[in-house]
Parts: sequence; structure tokens; C-alpha cells
Amino acid sequence: MVGDLLLVHILKVSALDAQSGETRWTADSAPAWGSPVEVKVGGESLAVTPSGDIVRTRDGQVLGRGLTALTYCAPIAEDNRVYFVQHGGKAVN
Repeated sequence: MVGDLLLVHILKVSALDAQSGETRWTADSAPAWGSPVEVKVGGESLAVTPSGDIVRTRDGQVLGRGLTALTYCAPIAEDNRVYFVQHGGKAVN
């Protein structure tokens, strides 16, 4: 959940209105098993996908692609950092 949006990442990232279920926007991002996480940068809400894409949550604009890629995990957001922890002990921040 990001505000009043439910982010669903199956074939694309979709933002669904939590009240109505209506799709507000979709953004291309390679599918993965994990879920996107929210981070705030300069007051802007962004979603970081397991595929390493950065999506602005207010409109679905993709701001960056391919930071890294997770196969089975979700990124972890803490303060102003995002960690990508993969099986085998690999971690990138």
C-alpha cells in the first residue's frame, strides 16, 4: 500500500484505488516474485520494484530502470536506502 493505492506487480506494475479497485495507472517493469516498496525522495513517493525499476507513485512514470534484479525477494527500504538482498547472500544498496 502506498497512500490510497494498492501496488500490484504481476506482468506490469499496476496501481489500484484501494476503495474502488479501479486501475489508476500501469507501468512497464519486468515481473518478479517480490513486491515493490515505497521510498520517499525529496518528498516524492517512489516505488522500487524487485526488477530494480523506480516508479513515481502519483502517476506511474518510470524514472529509472535496472538498478539490479531480484528473483524471489522484495527490496527492503530503510530510511533513505534500498537494499536488494538475494539468495546466496548477495546484497546491493
